[in-house]
Amino acid sequence: MPDGKQALFNYTRKDGKYRKEYDYMRGLGRGISTFRTTTFYQDDLWAVNGKMDQTDLRHSTETGNWMHMENLKCNNPDSEFFGQNIKPFYAEDDYYNEKNELVTRKGRFDVF
Repeated sequence: MPDGKQALFNYTRKDGKYRKEYDYMRGLGRGISTFRTTTFYQDDLWAVNGKMDQTDLRHSTETGNWMHMENLKCNNPDSEFFGQNIKPFYAEDDYYNEKNELVTRKGRFDVF
């Protein structure tokens, strides 16, 4: 996050910071972020004749089978961005927070 704090945690249900509405790990699993999908895989693949196939359950956000990163919310109560949607961010330059601490290096893809 722009404040330099981790956006997503896997809190145990007994942890004081646990919030049921932000419990993504049990529903989605732990992403390991080893690659970034292409625009084709993320969006275009699910289109039929140029229109998004709204009946394809494999890509349905309504049924919970698909989740866009932007739908996740920061579940770290120590962050000033707690409860706010995560936004993808490509660093075209080194990015520093207000304390002049390096948050993201040039060329990295992160979430804010």
